[in-house]
Amino acid sequence: MIDSIETLQQILTNPDISNRSAPFWGWNDRLRPEELVRQINDMKDKGMGGAFIHSREGLETPYLSDEWMDDVEASIHCAREEGMELWIYDEDKWPSGSVGGTVSAADPERFTAKGLTLEVLPADTVLPQNGCGIRTVGTYYAKVDGRKLDSLVFSREDAAEGSSLLVLRRELSTSSEWYNGFAPTDCLNPEATETFLDKTHRRYHQRFGEHFGKTVKGFFTDEPNCCDFFSYFTPGRPWLPWTDGFVDYFIAHRGYDPVPMLPYLFFDGPGHTQIRHDYWRTITELFSESFMKPMYDFCQDHGVELTGHVLYENDLGYNIR
Repeated sequence: MIDSIETLQQILTNPDISNRSAPFWGWNDRLRPEELVRQINDMKDKGMGGAFIHSREGLETPYLSDEWMDDVEASIHCAREEGMELWIYDEDKWPSGSVGGTVSAADPERFTAKGLTLEVLPADTVLPQNGCGIRTVGTYYAKVDGRKLDSLVFSREDAAEGSSLLVLRRELSTSSEWYNGFAPTDCLNPEATETFLDKTHRRYHQRFGEHFGKTVKGFFTDEPNCCDFFSYFTPGRPWLPWTDGFVDYFIAHRGYDPVPMLPYLFFDGPGHTQIRHDYWRTITELFSESFMKPMYDFCQDHGVELTGHVLYENDLGYNIR
């Protein structure tokens, strides 16, 4: 408790570690323990209280390799000797959850980010069979007037004159250079999150668990998201976040089947406000339960803190997505 101006002045003049800055410490070259130690000493000399180990573009030391772990160990030992705190950034660049793309590579069909895509076609179109990674979620017929749908039905026989065919598909994201030639992770799938934790948090704990809650203060998670960072689907098809099991989860939590209403995620029409509200609420709950909560639970169970931020904090519209 601060009981006087003199006490406050003393704290500001010589703050303890918890009140000193801890910058992102970019690891973006071939790492050498002696250079890492030099930089920690330099940060201490400049009055910093710690740092966040942060893999960045340009890194030549293989991420999470034995060499990488040796570099982390050298940094922890030096920080401990200097009375500083280290935080572990939980990803190779960002966004968190992919381990440089290796999570999706571990099981591409289940762990790759998914989108619900829309295609509008002439009513008499004969659809080809689904390709690799693509599944039809629903087909519909409706009259399309700009952003509005009219006379939405499931059967072509019941379709009003002038109707179009609407096809909603579940698609897997393609690969990206950003993820080292792999694909982004389905962060709505709790099994993908467990793979992420196995490859990252649990490996750090196995090697450095004795320092957790001491020199190793916690983990920083950077811009985890629901399938909106270098996620690519069939060109020309608008899309929204999706995951296998979404429909069953939606029914259990909202009390009705969303499939008949899914076109109204893309078009205005009867009940579109309700399905959009319920869809985004369900996506938010899935993301919270499938990705954020397992990380929180791990950190709480192992005596470290969790900090970070989700994607697109700079823009309200994108932040909602």
